[in-house]
Amino acid sequence: MAARTAARRKATSHSFLGGAPVSSASTRTTAKDKRHVDIDGLETHASLVAVAKALEPLLKTSKAHIDAQTENALFEDGLAKGRRPDNIKGKEGAANASLELRKKSSAWPLKEAAIELLTQNGISMEVKTKYELNTELLTPEVAAKVEIALNSVPGIPTNLITKVEDTYVSEASLEELFALDEKSAREVLPVVATLAIKPTIAEDFSTTLDRVVAILNSGSGTIQ
Repeated sequence: MAARTAARRKATSHSFLGGAPVSSASTRTTAKDKRHVDIDGLETHASLVAVAKALEPLLKTSKAHIDAQTENALFEDGLAKGRRPDNIKGKEGAANASLELRKKSSAWPLKEAAIELLTQNGISMEVKTKYELNTELLTPEVAAKVEIALNSVPGIPTNLITKVEDTYVSEASLEELFALDEKSAREVLPVVATLAIKPTIAEDFSTTLDRVVAILNSGSGTIQ
């Protein structure tokens, strides 16, 4: 009797909303099923992400191509003048760009090999000193003393503060670079200088977009 009742329940199982009978097998969620929701604008966003991803390697290749030409033009100008080159303008069709050779940023200290190269070629450098807390000694107890008065509390370790000296490219480095012979100047150039390129284009955006779409459709992988 109990077995027949269980069989009837299995055969006539209904949904919670009172619809037609459904089998227990049809209500199961398989491992491949995933819950989804409609997200407004997702297709547009995914399209933009796909285009941006496709443009990344093209932009990298294009930048390397422009950088090489710009560096050579500025380098030749500097050698001819025997000094840091003036900013120049690049042009092709509707595109223009300001091209400049700048001193390497002081955000990046020179490494030992670079210091040796500049020293050998007589390029001046700047040494900047900063002081940092020796965190290996900064225990909670010491930190509490520092908070009260760093230099006056007995018990503060003498080497709590460490002296750090870093070497950077000097303001005079670009001028000195172009006083060297061409071979030496070529070798020193990437150590002391960086490029600043600011391109603009004077045309309808639709024309620019058509050009980029044509490049993407060509599958050439280059923008020149």
